[in-house]
Amino acid sequence: NEINAQIPYEIVGNATLILRTPGGISDNFNVQVSSTAPSIFRAMISGFDGLVPTIVNGRNGLLVTGSNPVKKGDSIVIYLTGLGKTN
Repeated sequence: NEINAQIPYEIVGNATLILRTPGGISDNFNVQVSSTAPSIFRAMISGFDGLVPTIVNGRNGLLVTGSNPVKKGDSIVIYLTGLGKTN
């Protein structure tokens, strides 16, 4: 039900998507690609209703939650998508 893919950041506007799998080649899919559409990845974790932002506490490598808060001096990793061209 889902395809995860990375496309070159230069692709903006109308594009054609073709899927190639061991089962064959798809028909053309015409898609509209925005230059940016930023979003934070979200994850389903036990004990929470719905999805939570995928923000990882560098101290222990676990998702930041109320029971695993960020503390002074901790680093975090935020998993993002749709940023467009970055430096």
